[in-house]
Amino acid sequence: MTNEIEDIFNYGDKVITEIQRLVHEYGSTYIEAIVEYVETHDVDMDVIAEIVEKNEMIKAAIQFEFEDLHFLPRTSRLPL
Repeated sequence: MTNEIEDIFNYGDKVITEIQRLVHEYGSTYIEAIVEYVETHDVDMDVIAEIVEKNEMIKAAIQFEFEDLHFLPRTSRLPL
């Protein structure tokens, strides 16, 4: 049982790392990177959604992308 739990956490880390690599290496958005990962690795989107939901940095990046596309109302942001 412990090995199963470790495998699940390791898989989540690998997915996040691969998504970040796609974003930085190809200049794609997080949304595009997630779709590319799902299509390339033949993974169910629900599995990836659970992994991404636990990663605050990627969740925030996706939220900003959706706000920029006007799919979500803009939230207050500090000027950078």
